[in-house]
Amino acid sequence: MKKIGYKVLALLVCLVLVCGLATAARSTPNVYFMAVNETVVPMTPENMPIVLGGTLYIPYVMLSPRMNGGVNLGVTAQYSTIRRTVMVSQGQDVVIFDPGANTSYDLYGEPLDGRAVVRNAMVYIPLDWVCEHFKTISYTVTQTEFGMLIRVTNHLVILNDIDFVDAASPMLEENYREYLSIVGSNPGGPSGDDPGHSARPETGPVVYTAFVGAPLADEMARLLETYDRRGLFLLDVEELRQDDLIRRLVGAGHMVGLNVVGNDTASALSQLEEGRRLLAAIARFPLTILRAADAEEGLLQLLEQQGCALWQADIMAEEIASGPDLLALLSEERPAYLELKGTDSQLELMTNVMGILAGEGYRLRQTVAPVLQAK
Repeated sequence: MKKIGYKVLALLVCLVLVCGLATAARSTPNVYFMAVNETVVPMTPENMPIVLGGTLYIPYVMLSPRMNGGVNLGVTAQYSTIRRTVMVSQGQDVVIFDPGANTSYDLYGEPLDGRAVVRNAMVYIPLDWVCEHFKTISYTVTQTEFGMLIRVTNHLVILNDIDFVDAASPMLEENYREYLSIVGSNPGGPSGDDPGHSARPETGPVVYTAFVGAPLADEMARLLETYDRRGLFLLDVEELRQDDLIRRLVGAGHMVGLNVVGNDTASALSQLEEGRRLLAAIARFPLTILRAADAEEGLLQLLEQQGCALWQADIMAEEIASGPDLLALLSEERPAYLELKGTDSQLELMTNVMGILAGEGYRLRQTVAPVLQAK
């Protein structure tokens, strides 16, 4: 299928908006639909794509497998609630968008020229720039009878745009009706000039968690997902060879890092190299976080120089007798870094406190590399 260049497509989208060329009776020029390969991504007034200055922006969730229907395009996006940044990655190629600072940079802190924006408390990333940077994904813009369809695809795409629109028409119509039920009869979508609304300020102790080891990792992950939370799982090299577990964790939006065993420099670097290879091969996921509990200071510094953030806990679940004891250790004065291992007692501990930690009085955050690097 022949595809128009990315910049030309972005210009065409802008012209459609300005000139009002969408003449289908049941559509409006600024109603967008989203799809990845053969999956329609639900559209809401808060996550509809926008055009600013001739540049097409999409919500980062379009590249998040846990939010786009489970489609992993190889290029994935994750949001850090504590840093308010979006990390878009493919293997070891990582771009971090910081819309608050109007910057972007790679995994090593080198500046890039991509820029993200925030509208309606949603981070939007520049689709043309992302496609140009990673090169393994592309997009098309297609007029449908319900609105414009923005479709991001990779080499696994099956249907061309015409066949996909035909097959997806019932879903597009349903999505359009649901959209109308929210905004009424005048669907305008998010305006490029609208600064959006701010999320309600959150208060309470901040808690970061890491789960060490493969035993009960699936159970820990499901517990977090029950409360719409995601975690960090630190596995040694042999555990990283469990393809099904790794794909399950990454596919659900969890972070996966390396648990380095021992204090030998050559062995640690070998484990890091193999861990990176395994994560990239199994899940196309970058290894950005590691734990090296047995390493001395010199080795820790060397590992950090390899571009990894270090997990270092200040609360060990194995030393805590009960849920109330854990909660008593948490304070708004400083973030808590809680480490759990795959034992029945620690799973039970987490089960007992999850309802509280996921409530309004606490801020249970996903552990990502920028958080640890900023400690």
